[in-house]
Amino acid sequence: MIRRGLMLRHLVMPGNVGGTGEIVSWIAENLSKDTYLSLMSWYRPEYKASKYAEISRRLDLREYRKAVSQAREAGLTNLVTRES
Repeated sequence: MIRRGLMLRHLVMPGNVGGTGEIVSWIAENLSKDTYLSLMSWYRPEYKASKYAEISRRLDLREYRKAVSQAREAGLTNLVTRES
């Protein structure tokens, strides 16, 4: 998809712990709405994650779709998603 340039990767976290909405807004406002952004849904709670309720579970599909929607609403046009 991209041969040269910048691609950002953002791991979408359960409960929006990673601040996806703020991240995509910042990218759209400070970089370019054409910036390539990969929204990753790979998070798996491991090691000591069980000690922290907010990250002790996997990301659900509803949360991931909300992250994709936030990126689109921010005007980002070059998204790589698990649905791509």
